[in-house]
Amino acid sequence: ISAPMNKIRVGILAGCIAGLLFCSIFLKDLFAITGMTMECVMLFVVFAIATEPVLRYLTVLVERMRFYYLKLRGRNTEE
Repeated sequence: ISAPMNKIRVGILAGCIAGLLFCSIFLKDLFAITGMTMECVMLFVVFAIATEPVLRYLTVLVERMRFYYLKLRGRNTEE
């Protein structure tokens, strides 16, 4: 999510959500959108919940690798 969340970004986010809902409700034949089974919805929820910690820990891992790489090379690690 963009920071800081100002009025322009809120408008863009709201427009994207409204456009997605409009297309999925009224233009489903154009985009071949079909109903989702219960298994599909449950998988989506599991992956949505699992995504946040995976990306968080990958970010921490990359930051630590960068820190130790710069320390090994003798460069400034304060950024």
